[in-house]
Amino acid sequence: MSSNDYCIIKSMKDGINLYLDPDAPFGDLCESVCRKFAESSDFFGAVSLPIMFSGRVVSEEEIKGICECIELNSNIRLTLVIDEDLDLVKDRRMLELSDNFYSENVLLNAKIVTDSVKPGRDVESDSSVLILGDVRENAIVNAAGSIIVMGEVKGSCHAGTKGETKAFVSALSFDSEDISIANVQGAFHEAPKKRFFSKEEPLTPKAVFLLDNELLIEPLKNGALTGRK
Repeated sequence: MSSNDYCIIKSMKDGINLYLDPDAPFGDLCESVCRKFAESSDFFGAVSLPIMFSGRVVSEEEIKGICECIELNSNIRLTLVIDEDLDLVKDRRMLELSDNFYSENVLLNAKIVTDSVKPGRDVESDSSVLILGDVRENAIVNAAGSIIVMGEVKGSCHAGTKGETKAFVSALSFDSEDISIANVQGAFHEAPKKRFFSKEEPLTPKAVFLLDNELLIEPLKNGALTGRK
């Protein structure tokens, strides 16, 4: 297969199905995507479309890279990303927002709590908060910035108290009726993972953030918050 055929643009209802060669080096694949969409730019024109990837398993970082290749070489604005294998639909903006968890220095001037937050010992901060323990049931944490919890959240966490809509709340697990960002409040409950042969499964940190005035929760798959000091 020639490098120009590492990707094939197929049509689907109201969108694009992009076939990706499963064996092509990712750099060569990206070059092929750039070339294909540059050549097809006049055909598509300026349009917003969902896209499905098929033929190859791609990570979220690879998805973001491919989407950038498409948008930089055409007038297409990608809205939804559909993973054929996982039957997963992701808002493209959700992928962009996830960059905030890694690229922005959210801990700059953050208040650090070296223990769990317990009822009656509420935490307030004009910046972000890093909690090295849990947020216990009936405990309260309010921060103008983001709230990063190294353990479990069972109490109340309000990030972005001064209206910062890009703030987030992250933790290893959530079991709370009161998670708020800016002026939007929600409840998040996770069923405990089953454990077999007394071997604990590793927990994946998750973050609650605000998108289109709705609270969403996403796993932080690269483990950026695990064991962070």
